Parts: sequence; structure tokens; C-alpha cells
Amino acid sequence: MFTALRCPHCHHMFRVQPHRDRDTWSGSLTRLCPDCRGLPSSSPSVHNAALVYEGSARQLVSDLKFRGRQSAARALAAELARAVRADGRTFDVVTWAPTSAPRRRRRGFDQAELIARLVARDLRLPCRCLLVRETGPSQTGRSRHARLSGPTFRARPTRAPMNVLVIDDVVTTGATLRAAAHALGSAGWAEVTTLAAAATPDRRQMPARSRTVAIAPD
Repeated sequence: MFTALRCPHCHHMFRVQPHRDRDTWSGSLTRLCPDCRGLPSSSPSVHNAALVYEGSARQLVSDLKFRGRQSAARALAAELARAVRADGRTFDVVTWAPTSAPRRRRRGFDQAELIARLVARDLRLPCRCLLVRETGPSQTGRSRHARLSGPTFRARPTRAPMNVLVIDDVVTTGATLRAAAHALGSAGWAEVTTLAAAATPDRRQMPARSRTVAIAPD
């Protein structure tokens, strides 16, 4: 007999056998999936955003994703770089959470990659493609329940323990950033910090700021 559980770390479903898969110390069912049980005890830092996804910030994201305005990417990247400097943490490399292949082909670019490269240039850090998105539906337009399962990523392994900053455009449920952080943590990256340009207003625990952002002409 099997019991299906959702892992609180990566939010993927996995099966356990109640008579066998019990925590040695508490006696309760093991809650982490097999992939997450082997991760370091220090979990990745997730759910950070520079701005609240409303007003001018929402307009910037829409201009970038649906109208291809490069000035919008520059404005969002400037806010992200400012947030990184204010936080004071240092990183060895910047990467991004890739969008789905169909959306990249349709837009002609990956908005997260574009923002990440601008952030890296501002911070004078290398920007590398460290994540590969497995085939699956885009998060855009899906219900909140469907979004919680998140995409699946594969990460390039690292020989040296380095700190990586993962950039995305908008965070809603956090599933995309959790999946990205999980893949990088599994591949041996020392510390994984995720940062989105904007967070939806319902994610009030995020240190995002609601403010007007000026849009420079292209």
C-alpha cells in the first residue's frame, strides 16, 4: 500500500510506504521526496522581489513580454541591481529561470535572460546559462493550483562551490523559482538566491516595494 505526498521543498508528488518510510526520530512519515532528502540542510533563499507587480511595474513587464520594449528590461534590471546592492550579499555568477521553448520562439527572446544579462552587467558579474527547462507547459495563463506544481529544470553541475543569483521576471506562487533553486542545489551550487523583478500583490511576505518606475525611451 502506498501513500502519495507532496514534497514541501520542491512541491512534486512522490509515493511512500507507510510501514517503511518513517522518520527515524519522530516516527512520522517522511515528508521530503528522495531528491530533496540528499540536499544540504541550508535551503535555497527564495521568494524575493524588487517590486510589487502592479502599476508601472506591471506595465514594464507587459511592455517587455508582449511588446518587446528593450527599455522596459533596462528599467527592471536597474531595480534588481539596486535591490542586490541594498541587500549586501555577494555572488559569483548570475543566471535565469528559462521560459518555455514555445514562448521563447514566439517572442524571439527570453525575458528573464534579457533581464539577467543586464543585471549581471550592472553588477559586473558573469552571466551564465545554468538551467535547462524540461518540456512542459508555460506557467503563464495556468490556474494557481496548476502553477503550484511548477516546471522542471536540469542544472549544469559545478566543480567549485559558488554562489549563484537566479533572476526571473515575475513571481506568483514561487513554483518556478523553487524548482530552479532545487535543481541548482542538487547540482552542487553552494548558495542559491532567487530574485524576481516583481511579485504579485498577494505575496505580501516578500520584501517587494510598490513604487513608480520611470520608463526611458528606446
